[in-house]
Amino acid sequence: MESLNKKIDKSEKERSTLTRKIIELEEKEDDFKLLQKRHENRVLYLAEQFEQLSSDVDSLLTESDMSTQFRIQELENNQELRRQMSEYVQIHFDDIEKWSQSIRRNTDEQRDKLISERNRLPWV
Repeated sequence: MESLNKKIDKSEKERSTLTRKIIELEEKEDDFKLLQKRHENRVLYLAEQFEQLSSDVDSLLTESDMSTQFRIQELENNQELRRQMSEYVQIHFDDIEKWSQSIRRNTDEQRDKLISERNRLPWV
């Protein structure tokens, strides 16, 4: 009698496999987010270190006894390098965001496909 009340899931293996694939996909997504955050932090650190060095150069140039014209030129050059670094960082972060959105969209599509496939499996 008990065996009659117990429903048999014909698709248990397939359902389990799809669930495992969904979990693996989500773990990869989490790993990617972690790597992305680490990368962003490293770029920010690079920019901060560059800014510190650039400030140090400004201080040295301001305090130096070199000709005024030379100091002004070097201060302008240093300012241009700051602008370029800032532009690099901004472009880099924009590219990371575009790439990240593409990966998220792809991951969402894959997950939706797997969930849909799993939901279509018959239970009995």
